Amino acid sequence: MSFAGEYYLTGIHEMGCGIKLNEDYTFEFFFSYGALDRHGYGNWTANENNEVVLNSNYAHQIPFTLIAEEKRSIKGIQVGFPNYNKALLNETTIKVFTNNVEEEQVAGANGLFNFNSETVDKMIVTCLFYYDNPATLIPTNNNNNYFELAANQNLALVHFNNSIFKANGETLNGVLHIFDDTKEMQFVK
Repeated sequence: MSFAGEYYLTGIHEMGCGIKLNEDYTFEFFFSYGALDRHGYGNWTANENNEVVLNSNYAHQIPFTLIAEEKRSIKGIQVGFPNYNKALLNETTIKVFTNNVEEEQVAGANGLFNFNSETVDKMIVTCLFYYDNPATLIPTNNNNNYFELAANQNLALVHFNNSIFKANGETLNGVLHIFDDTKEMQFVK
């Protein structure tokens, strides 16, 4: 059975989604739902059970970068996102960790994330539109209390980690983890 080809999601209104399995065992993925567009790529394999397994290879590409940090005369920790899309800002959460104690915040009315913690060992930044693609950022000096972040172009990447789709003739059936991880989806060639 030849698995290579283009497969398109069926049965979901107003959603465009496809998987292209290339002959060289690479794949390309796209997902478009309303104003949300995502994409991905990687390698695929097939096993004796007619299952196609997708794996992406860009775990090192983080979606956010720490672009500035300094010590300021402010109380607590403050994080800003200069030039970040305002719609995405409202859908972003940041967790700071100090001595394994977690504090989570969303942006305030001024667009800044304000934390009660006085120091930070690490922060985890997640945009809820891209919840499967968080970034763990480590400050260079935990005495700093003001940080600026930037979104990277790979924010919209979809990560595949042994994602299994059962091949049955001209279809691929499996769970699409970014949409509904409890429902099997069908892609038709």
